[in-house]
Amino acid sequence: MLGDKDTGLQKILKDKGITTLVPVGTTPHNGVLFTSVLAALRGFNVVVPVDGMAGNNAYEDQIAAYTLANSIVYKVTLTSIDMVKFQ
Repeated sequence: MLGDKDTGLQKILKDKGITTLVPVGTTPHNGVLFTSVLAALRGFNVVVPVDGMAGNNAYEDQIAAYTLANSIVYKVTLTSIDMVKFQ
């Protein structure tokens, strides 16, 4: 799900009935942030556990969380890993 490039991932997820994504990982100011925003803009529900992001420093984690929480263009839910339940 990179920008305008069609990787086929969106179709695979939609075909499998996946409606919610839970992005986690390193480089939250890039990977988690951009994956979350693009997924939300493409109609997915996005839930980001803030303790599932691991940047090089606390600022990277904080700016990603702040950016995700304060948009008027897309909706992303911030939570913690222990609140995420898979069915």
